[in-house]
Amino acid sequence: MLYSWKCDCGATLDEIEYRPWPNVPKCSCGCDMYRDYGGVALGNVPYARPVHATSLGINPCQIDEHRQLYPEVKLDSACRPVFENFKQQEAYLQKTGFEKLKW
Repeated sequence: MLYSWKCDCGATLDEIEYRPWPNVPKCSCGCDMYRDYGGVALGNVPYARPVHATSLGINPCQIDEHRQLYPEVKLDSACRPVFENFKQQEAYLQKTGFEKLKW
């Protein structure tokens, strides 16, 4: 599968990856790159509404650990991670090891 990547510095990368969920490449500037979907780079563009990820909810006893490991990702009152943009959500999934399944 061909994956297109972009960086906030303007760099781009196209690569062939044979796994359903590719590793996020590092840019030459040292930043993590983010997926480019058909010319639409979804990096830091804010979502119209924050995404409350029900499937990634945690047990309340894990709140302190979550805050230490992922200080940039807030939790809502139901202990669900709240994502403000695509890049934040992708980074969280990469750090936690979760994969998005494609239908």
